[in-house]
Amino acid sequence: MIEIVPSNIKEEMIFICEKCGIKIQESTGASENPSKTLLTNLREYLFNKNKKGIQKVLLTSCLSICPKNKITASIINIKESHITFKVIEQNDLKNEPGSILEDLCTKDNL
Repeated sequence: MIEIVPSNIKEEMIFICEKCGIKIQESTGASENPSKTLLTNLREYLFNKNKKGIQKVLLTSCLSICPKNKITASIINIKESHITFKVIEQNDLKNEPGSILEDLCTKDNL
């Protein structure tokens, strides 16, 4: 039997495409996958801001959007039951994690 399990995530779940990062890593010769670096930076930011359970950032396999030299993210708004796909420019990966998170979750952009 399949059971429904309640979630403690209150606002958004953000899925970052790992394959996009692999493609950028291969094309630039970067030592690390930028998707994994972004995941780590966003998680650390949320932890330091004491936002555990408010937003959750996860790594996922291919989201089948595959923009060149960009990373795809899927943002699931829990309250509004709304899913949005966004792409993060390679240059934007250098921005502060809080700024990236805000851009991903800003309703004006959804």
